[in-house]
This record gives sequence, C-alpha cells and structure tokens, in this order.
Amino acid sequence: MKYPTQRHDNCDVVSCAVCLDDMLALARYLFEQTDAPRATTDILQEYRNWLDANGIPAETEHGWATSNAFGEAVLSRFLETWR
Repeated sequence: MKYPTQRHDNCDVVSCAVCLDDMLALARYLFEQTDAPRATTDILQEYRNWLDANGIPAETEHGWATSNAFGEAVLSRFLETWR
C-alpha cells in the first residue's frame, strides 16, 4: 500500500469530510503496516503520542493532522520503532 496523502494542508474546516477521509486512510495504512490488533489498539493515538514524544508538530489549531503526519520519512521512522 502506498503512503497516504493529505489533500487539504492546514484545513480550517472543523468538519471537513476530505480531511476525515484522509485520517481514516492514514489509520488504515498504519494498521496494515504494523499488524496492530484493531480491536485493542488506537493506532492514531499511538502515532500521535510518538509524534509528540519526538517533538514533531502533529495537529493544526483546527484539529487536523499537520503535513508532518503524512510525510514519508516521518511515517517510516514511526514504523521502524513499532517493529
């Protein structure tokens, strides 16, 4: 599966359906790459915790992920630490 993309960088619409779809695609990607159990793992929260712990800005003032969260290098680093 290819890296998920963020179609609305710094979106200011709190209820944006496109951004929600992008976040769901990010979650699906992370689940697929980690084999984490879906029933017991909040993979987006795990990813957010990792971003915060590594000093990577994770969220905009409007509640959506920053472009950092969708970067290939950042995703790869997270996946390496998960394995």
